[in-house]
Amino acid sequence: MDSLKDEMRGAIVHMAWSGAPVSDWNAVAQTYYDGGLNTAVIETYPSHLILGHFTELDTAIAAFHARGLRAHILNTVNLQPLNDNMRMRAANGSLIDKTCPVRAASKATFQTIFTNLATNYALDGFQYDYIRWPGESGGGECYCDECHAKFIADTGLSNTVWPVDAQLNGRYHWQFIQWRIAQITLEVESIRGWMIAQKPSLEFGVAVFTGWSNQYSYPAMDVGQDPADWVIRGLVEHINPMCYKSDMSGGVESFQDYFLSSRDIMAGGTASRKGAVPFIPWIMIGGTESAPTPAVLAQQVEYIRNNGGNGFLIWRYGGPGQTSHLDIRPFLQAIASQTSKDLFQVLEISNISVRSVVSGIEVSWQTSSSVPSVIEYSANPLFKLRARTNEYGRNFTYYDCDYVNSSLVTDATPKTSHAITLSAGQGPYFRVVASDIFGTSFSKVYATVTQHRLTISSNPSGLPFILRRM
Repeated sequence: MDSLKDEMRGAIVHMAWSGAPVSDWNAVAQTYYDGGLNTAVIETYPSHLILGHFTELDTAIAAFHARGLRAHILNTVNLQPLNDNMRMRAANGSLIDKTCPVRAASKATFQTIFTNLATNYALDGFQYDYIRWPGESGGGECYCDECHAKFIADTGLSNTVWPVDAQLNGRYHWQFIQWRIAQITLEVESIRGWMIAQKPSLEFGVAVFTGWSNQYSYPAMDVGQDPADWVIRGLVEHINPMCYKSDMSGGVESFQDYFLSSRDIMAGGTASRKGAVPFIPWIMIGGTESAPTPAVLAQQVEYIRNNGGNGFLIWRYGGPGQTSHLDIRPFLQAIASQTSKDLFQVLEISNISVRSVVSGIEVSWQTSSSVPSVIEYSANPLFKLRARTNEYGRNFTYYDCDYVNSSLVTDATPKTSHAITLSAGQGPYFRVVASDIFGTSFSKVYATVTQHRLTISSNPSGLPFILRRM
């Protein structure tokens, strides 16, 4: 079923067909392989995927697959509208050069693009980027006719004076902010649905704005992102906050602050317990004044590993085959030489399956290393949403992903093929845990169900159990 690694190690290939063209995809892929990375995140724009088959993307994916690396396709969803019918409108009626996800033309275009991407390309995963509104505080609201009509239809506020009531200090401003959040969630859900219908094995990640101390609500309020809600809804397989900081002081708005605030809110993890989904931040080399040195980047990777992270995605690649950007190799060398984990070692959980037995259900799985068998289980979902409302006088709601409670059942004998039986009182929610000296890997959270009920029993009907993602 699923294959879960304790660490995703990747880098984003940025502007490969525009400002920093790739001259040799094999050279790029070989550098990833030699540096211990296991995932390539290849940036595309909607314009790359709208006019026929983009054969250059096939070439890129094939180069990484030839070296056993996974290829995830990033798309800058709302960054660049393809025509005026997709553009946002300001309060004065002028067009804004960003995509409005509410407009019918945007939805139809994206359905075509992302259905095509999932159907006709050999990608392993998809990464949402720019799946957001422009900043609310920076004039990023859309007041087009379609937003007007949908806002009234969704909220029932038929007496809205548009756009005045929706603007800052307007009588329905906070209802408008709440509504904007719902539109981005709907867009995330729609794109996933179109793609999963064509390729059910795809895994989804999302680049999101970070929270920080006393500003946890910022991603939701300012750009409409509510990642914890997406996690609990099962819309993403991993979460990717953009922790673009070189400051390692641990103070407010430092790297540690960005990481910990986002981890706690978005995934519900701690240093010793992984969250509801893998938490894999973007970290930066080059491009801005906040970019770290190789030594600082290695320090950030070590911090991620020791504080409940599940890997890292480096923005951005530079080196053989794409020389316009800063060379990534000194940074990969620093990670290899200045951190405690073997760069090439990955602990992987795979082939999770469930079958009914007389005493309950048997969960079996395999691991890439010989480790003890551990299942974390609970009668209730392991994680839940907690609403956070009216913080700092902001009258809207966003969500926090919280760990609830669980117990462990363990077979301490190290092995690579595992099987544990959960009795009627153990579950129905569970996830598989694997730990070795290099790290800890968790599966997704599942519920065991029969075709008749959600409770675990001796299953007298003899019907097979089904794994359901929670």
